[in-house]
Amino acid sequence: IILALDCIMLAVLPTFDMTLSLPPHGASIGLVEPNYYPHVVDLTVTDAVSIASSPSASDTELNDECDVAEIFSPPRVCARARYYGLAGGFSHDLKTGVDLNSFDGRALTWAALRSASPRVLVASPPCTWFSKLEFLDVHRYTDAECEATAMSLLGFAARCCAEQVNHNRGFIFEHPWQTARKRRGPLRALAALPTVAAVDFDQCRTGLVGPNGQPIKKCTRLLTNMPQVVTCFAQLQCNCTTEHLRLMGSCNGIQLSSYCQVYTPMLCDTILECVRAYVA
Repeated sequence: IILALDCIMLAVLPTFDMTLSLPPHGASIGLVEPNYYPHVVDLTVTDAVSIASSPSASDTELNDECDVAEIFSPPRVCARARYYGLAGGFSHDLKTGVDLNSFDGRALTWAALRSASPRVLVASPPCTWFSKLEFLDVHRYTDAECEATAMSLLGFAARCCAEQVNHNRGFIFEHPWQTARKRRGPLRALAALPTVAAVDFDQCRTGLVGPNGQPIKKCTRLLTNMPQVVTCFAQLQCNCTTEHLRLMGSCNGIQLSSYCQVYTPMLCDTILECVRAYVA
């Protein structure tokens, strides 16, 4: 049932053919991802609107507009928003009880986008399957089900960002450089929007160090429609004079791939500086 909501979203949003060149300026765009699932529940648009607009006891606060919200993330940017005079909104992630790989989780997120109207959405979908680290595990790399899930999550995150563009709001889509540069279907469509730009930076410049204190470079790409983000993060290129810790295996008994998924306070603050400038 996982792509049921995806199909409905595509029914209520204009579609974008990823084989086309850039769309006309100002066009309202929806994103299409490949349908990896042979069986999709056929729900009507009326059903989707009813589900997405139904009240949720756990998310009554979503009716309040906010400056910044997060998907595929526990509260990290939103948790620090108040220090910048910003209103932090929802943070939807499995760790906060919202399964974005489920119909209910996606319906809740879609409703939150419509009701809370975040001025900026930060999206950081899981990149484990796409990561070059996963290429070392041949069995997982060839697992069609894992690929389908990863592409579905990537596509949902991209559509949420497209929804922000459609309503003249900002977004920041974060993904590892080696994954984002390949611009798979959903990313290619999002990057093709006329107001969207890409910027690369190194997370060692935002305070990412390993458990042993060594800096970790972790090249990262941001897709965004916010000029402030491009200007700021373009300056954050590695200038370390010490050797980096390789992002493979473990260090002091800590798995580095999981360790580096956490945003540093400096990275959160840098994002919030950009958000504050954008909403001003």
